Amino acid sequence: MCSYFSEAGQETSDINQSPLLYKNNMSEKKKPEPINPFTFKYLTFDVLEDTTFEFYGNNIQYSLDDGATWLTLNSGNETDTISAGSKILWKMNDPIIDRDKGGIGGFWSSGSYNISGNIMSLLYGDDFSDKNDLSGYQATFNYMFESNDGLIDTSNLILPATTLTEGCYANMFSNCTSLTTAPELPATTLAEGCYANMFEGCTSLTAAPALPATTLAEGCYVGMFSYCTALTTAPELPATTLAEGCYVGMFSYCTALTTAPELPATTLVEYCYANMFSSCSSLNYVKCLATDISAESCTGYWLEGVARDGIFVKAEGMEDWETDSSSGIPHGWFNGITKIIPTMQINTPNYLTVSLDSEEDARIALMELSPNQTIYISEDHVNWMEVEENSLFDIPKTNLY
Repeated sequence: MCSYFSEAGQETSDINQSPLLYKNNMSEKKKPEPINPFTFKYLTFDVLEDTTFEFYGNNIQYSLDDGATWLTLNSGNETDTISAGSKILWKMNDPIIDRDKGGIGGFWSSGSYNISGNIMSLLYGDDFSDKNDLSGYQATFNYMFESNDGLIDTSNLILPATTLTEGCYANMFSNCTSLTTAPELPATTLAEGCYANMFEGCTSLTAAPALPATTLAEGCYVGMFSYCTALTTAPELPATTLAEGCYVGMFSYCTALTTAPELPATTLVEYCYANMFSSCSSLNYVKCLATDISAESCTGYWLEGVARDGIFVKAEGMEDWETDSSSGIPHGWFNGITKIIPTMQINTPNYLTVSLDSEEDARIALMELSPNQTIYISEDHVNWMEVEENSLFDIPKTNLY
């Protein structure tokens, strides 16, 4: 298993001139997909306050006049103070990979800034706009912005690579505690450890980027969002074929996360979900469609330290889950449907009445609602309570309307 854990547990370009694509004897024409204009921009820092920058690992070139002139910053040296409101462009040609730590180097700043433009200008100099292959650059951008407290917005940073390499983005933004937005991640085929701990400790990040990959690799998402304590929404995880350790600790200690992404894979593999949601203390909803969970430690401690009450949705007929277990279905979580007999009362308006086929009080889970649908419940036809989707409520041995 790979190990990429850290120690800390709009300007536009002329893009609309491309020829139209034709098919069916040119009877149908299709417009090309729009290209993000920042694809054609050098890696750019938008300076928000007076700041100095340092780059270690390689000598690097930078420009303060939109690329008209370029200066060289030797590895480990600082720039002069750059005024708030300035833009600084960066480029390198064929940088050397650090033999000990891997990667081409990293930035440090003394103040706050945003990032835009194409990261490939750090590999290909001026000839970067059509490059999307990281082959030959193992661990290319790992640790590049680690612990940059001043980094705030990377929504216009272009990471265009669709051919990734081992550890290429590992720890890239780890412990960037002011980071609020993440860049898009377009790759659909991943490499070993490629996103490991990429956003670990980004305590201001509230939303994760989309993760479209369907071909995973060993350890590809290890710890990717661990300790992102403000993260409230998890990305969809569409892959149905998993890889060893692919999601280990991916959301661990995401204490604001309440709903897990749907997990569609039916066959689990070794360590794939181990510690995936451990210490997510607000998490109260998981939908996992696995039918084969026999692989070693595939769900080891994956729900340790989650909310005391929650809903666990499992595949129909799946009875292999261990209950009251942080490596299965947690204690106190609803994981089945009470047998109910719905009837219609004759002497009341057409309320659906649910009678329990049970000698004891019971718990019901409302799993899904149709769009624009609202459900209310009552025990006496007088007092009504709105029920939200994916919610649990306790009911006594009586009719429920």
